[in-house]
Amino acid sequence: MHTIEGPQIPFNYPIPGGLQTGSEIIFHGATYNGELKRFHINLLGQGDDVVLHFNPRFKFLEDTIVLNSRTYVGWGTEERHRNRLSLGDSFRIRLVCHHSHFLVQVNDKEVANYEHRLSPQMIRGIEVDGDVSLQRIQMINFPQPPIPQPQYPSPYPSPQYPPPPAPYDPLMSTTSNPTPTNMPPIPPNPGWNPQQTSPYPQQQQLSPYPNNVGTGYPYRPPCSHCNSSGCHHCGY
Repeated sequence: MHTIEGPQIPFNYPIPGGLQTGSEIIFHGATYNGELKRFHINLLGQGDDVVLHFNPRFKFLEDTIVLNSRTYVGWGTEERHRNRLSLGDSFRIRLVCHHSHFLVQVNDKEVANYEHRLSPQMIRGIEVDGDVSLQRIQMINFPQPPIPQPQYPSPYPSPQYPPPPAPYDPLMSTTSNPTPTNMPPIPPNPGWNPQQTSPYPQQQQLSPYPNNVGTGYPYRPPCSHCNSSGCHHCGY
C-alpha cells in the first residue's frame, strides 16, 4: 500500500501502470461550502480520456453524485445516484476495481457499481479538484508501484555574502577613510612642463634672411659681381 499524506488541491498524480482487478484507491478528506458547491475525482486515461468521473454536487435541487466517462467522442451518459455527503462532512471514498465494474463506496456505504466503459489498464493518473480538502490518499494492489510523492528539500544552504563596502565620501577624515598605502605612485606625464602654458612647446619661425634693422624687410647680401645690394645691371 502506498499513502500520500496531505495532498494539495488541485491534485494531480501519475499512475503509469494503470489499475488491475483488485486495485483500490481510498480518499480521506472533507467537503466545505465553497463557490462551486461540488468537487470531482477523475481517473484519467490517455489524452483527454476520463475512465471514471466521480462528481458529488451540493447545489439546491441538484444534491446528487454523478458518475460518467469521457472518450474521444466526448462525455457519455451520466449516472446519477443519491448523494450521501453534505457540505462540511468528513468522508472516506473508496473506489475498487473489479473485472467488469468499479465499486463506489462513501463512508462504507455502497453508492454504485459502475460498469467499465474504458479499460482500467488505460488509467494514467488521478485528478482531484473543487470544494474539497484531502487528508491522505491510499493506493492498494497496484500493478506497478505508484510514483513516490515528490519532495523538494533545499540541497544547499543559502549563500552568505559579505556586506558591500561603504561609498566613498571625500568629506570624511583620512583617519576614518585612509588613502591606501600599497598603491604605486602615479608617474608624471612625460614631456609636460608645468611652467608652460601650452602642453606643446612653441616652435619659433625663423626667416632664412635676417631683417634689415629699422626697415622690416629681409636683409639681402651684396651682389657677388658688383658688391652692391641694389645692382641695376645685374638685376639683383
